[in-house]
Amino acid sequence: MNPTQNNTPDNGNAIRVDGRVIFYHANGNGNGAAVQFDLKPYQGRKPGCFYMCLAHQKPADNGQRGNAFDWDNKATVKLGFMDVCQFLMVLEGRHQTLAGDNRGLYHSNGGTNTMIALRANETRPGYTLAVSRKAQDGEQVFKGHILLGPAEALGLATVLREGLFHMAFGMPRSEVGGQRPEVGGQRPEVGGQRPEVGGQRSEVGDQRSEVAANVA
Repeated sequence: MNPTQNNTPDNGNAIRVDGRVIFYHANGNGNGAAVQFDLKPYQGRKPGCFYMCLAHQKPADNGQRGNAFDWDNKATVKLGFMDVCQFLMVLEGRHQTLAGDNRGLYHSNGGTNTMIALRANETRPGYTLAVSRKAQDGEQVFKGHILLGPAEALGLATVLREGLFHMAFGMPRSEVGGQRPEVGGQRPEVGGQRPEVGGQRSEVGDQRSEVAANVA
């Protein structure tokens, strides 16, 4: 699938590909960042989630500006249902920061401790998303942040809000066996004709209406 991307500086930079959405900010100093959100719907008995990945911008080579990001050394965080709800509380203006305080969300997994912070900026429009990960001995494993503009925040909030349904219930089955669902026991007719209702048929071509004969 070819990605769709928006390079308008005022609206931020975003790319959507293979069920993921990525916001990226490269700069001339080489200290930009990118964040990716990957939806995993509920399936079987496995709860759904969003995987959030934050990566640093790679240093520029030979004095040239680098637009690539170090995804090999990214920080990946698994966001559960209530984690996503906490994100929406901030993005929709109900809280200033995650969990309603300055501590953010705390995750402990695989011998590391991770703090996820999201806060509405006070001096400029938008939000700051940050991840700090440390080993059990306190050594810093990863630390990074990215600024999301108002348009990016709106897009992210929409993606997260819609994703909650699929996290809880999975992907709906719109078609079974390649057939379109029937309504009221009747299949919709194509070619400009409406389905028959109450023994009557509506014809589009000549605006006539035929009524079935009464049966004694």
